[in-house]
Amino acid sequence: MAHILHIKSSPRQDSVSTQLAEQLIAKLTGAHTHADVTVRETEKLPYITEDMITAFYTPVENRTQAQKDLVKLSDELVNDVLEADAVVISTPMWNFTIPASLKSWIDLIVRVGLTFQSKTGGGFEGLIPDRKVYVVAATGGVPLGSPYDLLTPVLKTSLGFVGLTSVEFIGAEGTNMPNAAAVIASAKEKIEKIAA
Repeated sequence: MAHILHIKSSPRQDSVSTQLAEQLIAKLTGAHTHADVTVRETEKLPYITEDMITAFYTPVENRTQAQKDLVKLSDELVNDVLEADAVVISTPMWNFTIPASLKSWIDLIVRVGLTFQSKTGGGFEGLIPDRKVYVVAATGGVPLGSPYDLLTPVLKTSLGFVGLTSVEFIGAEGTNMPNAAAVIASAKEKIEKIAA
């Protein structure tokens, strides 16, 4: 794959999800000598404000310079996805779901008229052409797919809403448990089995 977008949502330097995502990216780009990787760290993203919402809903030709400035980052984040051959999201599970900063990234790319639109007769359709999305998630003890897992449905629903339905989850489930080393090793094995 020539261009990978890495959405990095753990602020920890020793993050398991980040380390596994980097292994996955190396696997995906290994056969491509000119591969390009764009990294976005979600902890640096702003939360949505009232002024930003107003700017989003103002027609492009009517936006003030201040509104254009407010929309610029969101536009860049959408373009990141559009330009990527594949997206890798690395995230911890915090309190059963995604970090607030990753939710900010979602809020900044889910844009009416840009990444989704209303369908005639009701409902919505995503406007981002589908591409592979890998979610590398590290949990302290909650298994993905269990009743306590809110991370998986939040990401599948949000990504699918804008058109990204080819989502594969790779979990290191139990990094705070006594068998953490085996859990991480199992996730690494899953990554090695993924075709580049």
